[in-house]
Amino acid sequence: MKLIKVQVTNFRSVEDSETFDITQLTCLVGKNESGKSAILEALYGLNPIEPHKYDRVIDYPRRHFAEYDKRHLDGTARVVLTTWLLDQEDKKVVEGVLGEGCLRSNEITIENGFGYTNCRYVLDFDHSVVMKTAAKYGECNTHEEKEFIAYKSPREAIIAVEGLEEASVAHRKAIEFFKSMRDQDPVLRAIDLLMPMIPKFF
Repeated sequence: MKLIKVQVTNFRSVEDSETFDITQLTCLVGKNESGKSAILEALYGLNPIEPHKYDRVIDYPRRHFAEYDKRHLDGTARVVLTTWLLDQEDKKVVEGVLGEGCLRSNEITIENGFGYTNCRYVLDFDHSVVMKTAAKYGECNTHEEKEFIAYKSPREAIIAVEGLEEASVAHRKAIEFFKSMRDQDPVLRAIDLLMPMIPKFF
């Protein structure tokens, strides 16, 4: 997994770095106190080697500190937004569990900031692939598979199958595939598989 883009906002002297590319060699050039170290420290908070939280009192730009609640009504303020490129091995780990083609893009975005409980992830995810994978897991026959993949989402499938008194054994087994995942959500399962591969920052 390779970091390819970064944007830092709301962090010390950096109100908005705008998005910039990360290549094999990336240099931050600027005068003293221009925000070079702030960008690196903001990035460190994305996935630090040691427990770390952005400190609103210390890290939020001082000139806007008194207006924090007005500027961020839900209490959260993004500090770092990153884009990562998955290599083939990364994709294999996810697709080996959830089905080939479940990730429609080789890129994912990860962000973190003030008030975030955890990092937030955005994946371009194909639920139809996962529905077919679950049907295969349940050993559905052709007719059962067609019925199962007609559900629009794993959650809809779980509600529908559990609501049927005479649901097929294959369908019941298929929804067990989803029920073993965090919040019964294959996107969260993909994230859980990718998290150990995200580099730690020192």
